[in-house]
Amino acid sequence: MAQFLLGSLYQKGDGVQKDVAKAIDYMTLAAEKDFAAAQNSLAELYYIGYETKQDLALAQKWYQRAAEQGIEEASWDLKGMAEAEKSPTLSSSNNNTPSRDDQLWTTLFQKGEYTQAAEVLTELAEKGDKVAQFNLGVLSYQGQGKPRDYKQAFEWYSKAAEQGYTDAQFNLGKMYEHGEGMGQDYVAAAKLYRAGANKGDHYSQAALGMLYIQGKGVDQDLKEGIIWLTRSAKQGNMEAQVNLGIFFIENSRDLFKVDEAIQWFSLAARQGSALAQANLGRLALQGRGMPKNYAKALDWFKQSAAQGNSYSQRNLAVMYYKGDGVEKDLLRAKMWFFFAAENGHAKAAQNMQSLDEDLSTEEKETAAKLIQNCIAQNYQGC
Repeated sequence: MAQFLLGSLYQKGDGVQKDVAKAIDYMTLAAEKDFAAAQNSLAELYYIGYETKQDLALAQKWYQRAAEQGIEEASWDLKGMAEAEKSPTLSSSNNNTPSRDDQLWTTLFQKGEYTQAAEVLTELAEKGDKVAQFNLGVLSYQGQGKPRDYKQAFEWYSKAAEQGYTDAQFNLGKMYEHGEGMGQDYVAAAKLYRAGANKGDHYSQAALGMLYIQGKGVDQDLKEGIIWLTRSAKQGNMEAQVNLGIFFIENSRDLFKVDEAIQWFSLAARQGSALAQANLGRLALQGRGMPKNYAKALDWFKQSAAQGNSYSQRNLAVMYYKGDGVEKDLLRAKMWFFFAAENGHAKAAQNMQSLDEDLSTEEKETAAKLIQNCIAQNYQGC
């Protein structure tokens, strides 16, 4: 117990200088004595890999040990590690050996012959094939092979969802949540998300978590929302990771946890989330949860800005305008103000107009060339 407490103190920097390596050492001593809480915390450190090397094998080992002692969270995390990453778009056959019809519609779809693929799928769906029903719902929703039809998508998703098909339950929940094809119904959405969430589907867990946080379709319960978001995030769900980070830095009182926010933003940023990168840039620029670091802020903002994030684009412009951590460059500032304004950032448009008043005609022409070159380089190295 004492070793686990010491490890927790070093992990959080609570009354002592933060030292993740020491935290791991103390937690390992406690975990090896079968202290379940230490096993679970140690597994989480190895799984997330924040300020230490990620080691999935050790994470699995300690989650397993904790789960065997009845730690429910560890059981969920083990399930999450085993859950293969999937996308709720078109699904393959239920069978290990696809039928001739299943192979046919797949081939037709890959060729872009959506109308013919839909005809084959319809025959299967009308026989009760839940995967075919789901896929017809996707085609109807996306408008592939025929005009987009939310009502028809809703009907096919409903048939597959009634048979317990998780992807259909999730997509149907989204339609209820956004009022597509029928009236908006958060209660129905929550019910469908819960069905998938209880089966370990990380998309459903992420969506259910946000309903709890927003109090839509369920009584608002921030801690329950965080539980579901965390289960999803630990399976690699980028949206859940970003939402956790945002929650922990924007929430007040006992739920404000900037260190945890940085952990989740870091995982999402590794997956290419522009929003996570923007938030890491902001925290580095402000020195929240880490020492102020202009170089890190610049790097994160550039990665995010290259994906079209207007917040990061404007922040880059301001850094170049002021010379914060970078050589002052009004022309490059003009370039990033321009991109941010083009992406709908109203304040960036005002900044650009003000800056234009201080630039000569020649400088404006040079800035225009910078903009053209940056677009030609797909925003890389700008």
